[in-house]
Amino acid sequence: MKLRIDKRKLKYVGIVLLALIGSFMFHVDRSDNMDFNRYQTIMDSLRSSGISWLDYMVNCNAIMQYSYAFNTLMYLVAKLFENNYILVWISVLFDYSLIAYIAFDWKRNSKYKTNEVILVLLACFSLLPFIHVNSGLRTATSACIMALAVYRFLYQKKNIVEFLALALLSVLFHPFSIFAVPIAIVIRVSSRKVVLFAVLIGCMFLSRIAEIFLNSGIPFLTLIGRKYITYTSETQFTAYRTFSYEV
Repeated sequence: MKLRIDKRKLKYVGIVLLALIGSFMFHVDRSDNMDFNRYQTIMDSLRSSGISWLDYMVNCNAIMQYSYAFNTLMYLVAKLFENNYILVWISVLFDYSLIAYIAFDWKRNSKYKTNEVILVLLACFSLLPFIHVNSGLRTATSACIMALAVYRFLYQKKNIVEFLALALLSVLFHPFSIFAVPIAIVIRVSSRKVVLFAVLIGCMFLSRIAEIFLNSGIPFLTLIGRKYITYTSETQFTAYRTFSYEV
């Protein structure tokens, strides 16, 4: 009796395993200026304290405002495990699993071959640099969840309720991803010409909109404006010029 192996599933599993193995290789020294270094400090404090989840959400959420989903994940890892790197392993496996799902699901109804889809996956290591997936964690996870939401909403034509639910989960990992929501809705309900015009106008005035948010006096909108200006400043790619060109 011959053992038949589904090559498509095998390649899918292989990509996920490579990402997981890669995450085991990652190391952050406590002196590094990386997000995961700060997360470790928070988890160490959570682990040694008797604070409840609710108290942590309500009273100790100032460091990462509105990131309730990520804070919950960090709280659970701190309380259930002694090794802080469990947080990295979970995040990396989850992120690249979502991207792999999107790529291979998209391939089923497209003309592209498996090796071409794998090239798309490999592009993620440039457009979503692996070091930042391991360091930032919540930013990458938020982006991947939003990618899934947009893909299912625009390509699979899923209903807006599912889209908004996934988008909310993404925003609860990192508020910055909320910018994708109005763009996706405009694309879904409008003609191509309207979408093109809206994108052009939006790009011209996005910085101004961010400034309006920043000065709105509304805490959530102020945070969104501040994050946009922080992550899109002219000095963002000074240390990572290669990524700037690739983007």
